[in-house]
Parts: sequence; structure tokens; C-alpha cells
Amino acid sequence: MSRANNKLRKYLKKGREKAGLTQSDVAKTLNYSTSQFISNWERGHANVPLPVLSKLIDLYKLNTNYIIKLLLESSREDFEQELSKN
Repeated sequence: MSRANNKLRKYLKKGREKAGLTQSDVAKTLNYSTSQFISNWERGHANVPLPVLSKLIDLYKLNTNYIIKLLLESSREDFEQELSKN
């Protein structure tokens, strides 16, 4: 997992907690059957789908520019790792 992905998952968890929401609350709001999806995102076991990330930004009242910065950093880190393999 890239450093930027690690920052993103921590930022999402902190945002959820600051909004006073449980993982179960978020799952219900997003119409997920279980909070396991949210847990997996926050632990870095799965990536948040971009349409859902947009909803989380609104729900948690997060800084969109910071999220974009982390996504770009993550993409750059992934790209650099791929280049170093070849």
C-alpha cells in the first residue's frame, strides 16, 4: 500500500469519526448490506469506488482538494513502483 493510500484511509476514518458516524451508519446511508465494506476501506483492504468517495466527501464534509492530492500521489507512487519493476 502506498503512503498516499495509507493517508487516505486514515483521513476517511478520522472524517467518519469526526462526523460522529459509525461504520454501520455509513453502510446504511450508502445502502450497503454490511459495514464490512467501510471497514475494508479504512483498513486498506479495498479501495473506495470513486462514486462512493464523492458521497463520503459530502457525508463527512471532507476537503476535496486534499482527497484529490492523495489520489494523485497514490497514482504517482503506483506508477513509479511499476516502472521500477521493469
